Amino acid sequence: MPKSRGRKPRRAARARTGSGDPRRRQVADSGPPNLVERAAVELSAAVGGDLSDPLTLTSIPPLFLNMVVSAYIDTLPAGRCVDDCLVLAHAYAQMGMPAQVRTVEIAVADVVTGARDVHGSLRPLWGDGMFHGHTAVWLPDSGHLVDPTIEQYEEIAAYGDGPMIAGPGVARGESVPPGNGVRLDVDRGFLRLTYTLATHAVSAAALDHPHVLGEGDGYFLRGVNIASEVVAMLARSRLPQETAVIPNQRLVALVDAVRAMSEVRPENGFLYFQAEQDFAGPQRLDQIPLASGTPGPASVN
Repeated sequence: MPKSRGRKPRRAARARTGSGDPRRRQVADSGPPNLVERAAVELSAAVGGDLSDPLTLTSIPPLFLNMVVSAYIDTLPAGRCVDDCLVLAHAYAQMGMPAQVRTVEIAVADVVTGARDVHGSLRPLWGDGMFHGHTAVWLPDSGHLVDPTIEQYEEIAAYGDGPMIAGPGVARGESVPPGNGVRLDVDRGFLRLTYTLATHAVSAAALDHPHVLGEGDGYFLRGVNIASEVVAMLARSRLPQETAVIPNQRLVALVDAVRAMSEVRPENGFLYFQAEQDFAGPQRLDQIPLASGTPGPASVN
């Protein structure tokens, strides 16, 4: 797992000295919350949300990953953006949602104090086993941006709001510097975050690294497992008429198929599915046969 320079571990929500943000002071006074319980509540709300809304579907995989990560937050490296983004990209692909991992630059402005900072780079580098930059997941079909490790930056972690999941309508491509990709404005509390996504070519070149190439199978399998957990949660907690409104043919087909199967969790921690009277044994999500005409997994770029 690559490490990133200049990253600080995620901490329990607390105020930043002199921010002028009353909500930060309230969070600090309330004491550190249970990160896992909070993440589980956020995940449950998304799974129980409006499944006809594409943003609901976009939010479930990173919220599930956030719940898992929260249990090990003291032992995981803060600079894991490349790994988490590639895993999420494969999860989205299994759900039928094309995904791109983009290198990004984030300009952070505090609207109260006027303080500014910049994280990441449009020209990231690798050195000494560390990735000097930042990444996010871009879903081009929906225009959604997902930043699963945004809370590695202390001033953003102070709000304790978890991963950044930005919906459509915030992109403004007309002001993007020449040669760069999409630019998006996102608010978190009293902070304005301006994401600039590097082009696909620049991002691909930055991720063309031995570490990334060597971990390819691991990213794929972990992504499949996150997609499996998402599909299983939807199959267990939502009725067929509720999941029928999902605007994604492949995801609907997967949920319907898993409803008729039992879950198998061997010691390796991965989730498999077993059909009744099927002597072939447990299957991964990507191995489950679906009806003719069902779209296959989407692309990961």
